[in-house]
Amino acid sequence: NRLRSLAIGGLVHDIGKLSIPDEILKKPSGLTAAEYAVVQRHPVLGRRLLVELGGFPEPVRELVLNHHERLDGTGYPRGLIGDEISLDVRILAVCDVYDALISKRVYRPAWSHNQAMALLRAEIGTAFDARCVEALQTVVAGATPLPRPADRTQQQYPVPASA
Repeated sequence: NRLRSLAIGGLVHDIGKLSIPDEILKKPSGLTAAEYAVVQRHPVLGRRLLVELGGFPEPVRELVLNHHERLDGTGYPRGLIGDEISLDVRILAVCDVYDALISKRVYRPAWSHNQAMALLRAEIGTAFDARCVEALQTVVAGATPLPRPADRTQQQYPVPASA
């Protein structure tokens, strides 16, 4: 049940962004303080949406609400510190930041794996749990990379001759 909740939380953790205007989410430059304050509402909005939809257990709602919390209390929306942040939230936080960094954004290119891991390692103890960063490194090191959309060719996905 715990792993199922973590997996579901990983899939829906940013559902609150559905309530954030596209002109903020897709802005190609830095956000103003007011725009950033709107973005920071997405965990609360996401949890509220899951409650309204029903069928999501409390551990999933906790992941959605707390995935931007940081060990030193600088996260949001609640400013949780250290042990106030569950291990599952710590795992999701590391995975979310890694994914965000290695993904292309409208305001910056994707980072390399090494750049992303360097940032995560630099933030161990302040933002991130060392065990979670180390586990991500181990999992990613053993993973087979998926082809990026630009790398896909018809040879990988052949079209039948009769088509």
